[in-house]
Amino acid sequence: MNATHVIGWKSVFVFLTVWTLIGCASTGRPIDYIARAESEINDKNFADAYKSLEYAFLHENSATRNKAIQLYKSQPALRAAAIESFSVEKLTSAFRTYEINLAHAELKRRLTRFAQAASGDDLAIAHGNYEQAHLNFVKFNEQKAAAEVEKEKQALAAEARAIDNFREVREKSIFRCQDKLECDKAFALTQIYISKISDMKIQVANDTIIETYNPTDTYKIGVSAMKTPRGASSADISISVKCGKNTIVEADNYCRRSATTIYQGFPRFMAENLIK
Repeated sequence: MNATHVIGWKSVFVFLTVWTLIGCASTGRPIDYIARAESEINDKNFADAYKSLEYAFLHENSATRNKAIQLYKSQPALRAAAIESFSVEKLTSAFRTYEINLAHAELKRRLTRFAQAASGDDLAIAHGNYEQAHLNFVKFNEQKAAAEVEKEKQALAAEARAIDNFREVREKSIFRCQDKLECDKAFALTQIYISKISDMKIQVANDTIIETYNPTDTYKIGVSAMKTPRGASSADISISVKCGKNTIVEADNYCRRSATTIYQGFPRFMAENLIK
């Protein structure tokens, strides 16, 4: 399990602990929700006071339940804190932050507890906000999925354009010689060019083929060339770039950039060095 998973599950645990497991002190003795809530009210910390009382609304002890409900109804600030805890923003954040089934289960438990003390209107507001938060979460996920699909489409389109551009560069690198003398000179220059720009040594060189050893290391470049007759004496000289085994995107991008440079450089090299 990686660190992200650990942090994610810790967050879920904390979320559930705040609302459902605050009833146990470090010693194992039950917490006095009423005393805690009254202390937090004295500190004007109404949000935490409501959290304590909410758990007590369904306490197994009827006296604790009744006192918690009575205290809640006697403090308007607690009602405001409760409504705020069920705001669309807070509930939407819970849906986005925690695993969906856990969020649903805990929020429904909270609504059940809230129903013990809340007015009908306040409970309706909380339920409405819960439904709206869930709709927001669904919409958020749909938009996120759509954005990911669009991003993938754009990446595929960009890749297709890059492949087309690469093919065009490769096709434009083909050098056409017109007669045997020019073709012999051009192919000799091709061998020189390959020797200069390839990382690998030439293993085959004859009248029609020049080929380096195949690169086996990442970021290594090999090159081959072929002279293909076009007519009685003319021919096309084409080069082909080979890359080492690429298992990472960075190496693949490096290979394409290097190959593009090699293809673009070949016609220039021929034009500069071939004496008519």
